Amino acid sequence: MHSGSLTGATTPRSGASPRPFILSYAPHYEHTFLIPTHSFLNATQFKDQFIATLPSPSADHPDEFESTAELVARFMGFVAEKFESEGEGEDVLLLVVAEFETRFLRGNEVHGMVSDIDGDVEKKKGTLPKPVYLVWVLTV
Repeated sequence: MHSGSLTGATTPRSGASPRPFILSYAPHYEHTFLIPTHSFLNATQFKDQFIATLPSPSADHPDEFESTAELVARFMGFVAEKFESEGEGEDVLLLVVAEFETRFLRGNEVHGMVSDIDGDVEKKKGTLPKPVYLVWVLTV
């Protein structure tokens, strides 16, 4: 008997198995997430759409990002905007937020980071990176 990974079929057991999902922007930045199989296709489609919005690395744009954390944060913001405008991708958004909090905020959640900033929503909007602000607004 073949498993879901060989046949392409997803069963409850194979659907929960995490698969490596690589987000990269040549030549310097790459981050690997573990994404459940049932969310992998959506994540891949979002990644392809996100990468298509970026300039190709060239002499004029050698580095679009300053760090891997910025790459992941901007991807998170892209997925958050898609979710906000189209209502799609909640599963991917939650996975990316959890990964961002674990890897780059070192276990501190976005809401905790935002609550440390004094002021109203408009002040927070001006202070926070756009991807973090969008995630905060969508998940409050």
